[in-house]
Amino acid sequence: MPRLIEQAHARVTEWERADWLKWGTSGMPMNGDDIAAHAEATVSFLRTGGWAPRNGRGIRSALDATTTGDETGRLSEDTRTAVRDILGHLICATTGAP
Repeated sequence: MPRLIEQAHARVTEWERADWLKWGTSGMPMNGDDIAAHAEATVSFLRTGGWAPRNGRGIRSALDATTTGDETGRLSEDTRTAVRDILGHLICATTGAP
């Protein structure tokens, strides 16, 4: 797993050339705890709602639902985008996709 994370990190620095995990797309600061909280909320949503991408219950809809249903104030469009991008980079690192 550490090697996969290193590959994903290399992809991020090659593509983004900025610390996008520190500052969200809106310019607001983020931290790892907030990003992890959004990832955990998404997993919980998929566990309770059921994983069914054909019926609109995939990762993207779970990320959106957890953003709008957040009562803690920790989850935002920035953390949603960060989780989405992290998953994308991990998938590309795993599969070797560009």
